[in-house]
Amino acid sequence: MSKIKKGAPKKRSAAMLWVGGVAVAAVAMLIGMAVMSNQKPVTKAQSDAELGVKGYTRGPDTAPVKVVEYADFLCHYCSDAQKVLEPQLAPYIERGEVQFTYHYVLNWPEVSTEPALAAECAAEQGYFWAYKNTIYDHFNANGYGKGDLKDWAKRLGLNTQQFNACLDSSKYKEKLSGMTQEAKTAGVKATPTFTVNGQLIEGPDPKMLLQYIDQLVQQSKTK
Repeated sequence: MSKIKKGAPKKRSAAMLWVGGVAVAAVAMLIGMAVMSNQKPVTKAQSDAELGVKGYTRGPDTAPVKVVEYADFLCHYCSDAQKVLEPQLAPYIERGEVQFTYHYVLNWPEVSTEPALAAECAAEQGYFWAYKNTIYDHFNANGYGKGDLKDWAKRLGLNTQQFNACLDSSKYKEKLSGMTQEAKTAGVKATPTFTVNGQLIEGPDPKMLLQYIDQLVQQSKTK
């Protein structure tokens, strides 16, 4: 153990604290920059109509495989699943082999409600999917500030006056609570939970789920 030497200890301690503080700040800044670099920029997006999407559902009713995702915007695993699943499911959806539906679940109503309300307000203008994806692209397990939610709407090209009024009114709060109750009635106990042709699958590994979906798609071709 080194002994503390006498003589100007306060100045030395202050200098060490200053250097340490700068180092901590620099590390924090680098971490922040790394996080920001992983986030997609928010720019004007295609509407649901331009994407050929109807409401919360992508893909035709005639698709042999129907997938429903029950998710919360503050669920880290839901964010991870989206990054893997949706891009991989896109070709199946485009070929009419899979129909994919997103279903809200408010695990933590006090913080989960706000981003879900924002997504509903975007849906009101026909931009549900673009807005939903934007929320997950900027995932924050601690919640989302209303300022960010409104700014994203502006950047996506929505009517901001209509969106802001909708969000401030919380007009879809009861609808979201009802959808959460529907999920619970369906047997959903955690997020993400999926149903694949009616079969409930809780917290699956996204890659294994994709393999299962592909298996069902291939089976449907032999019938």
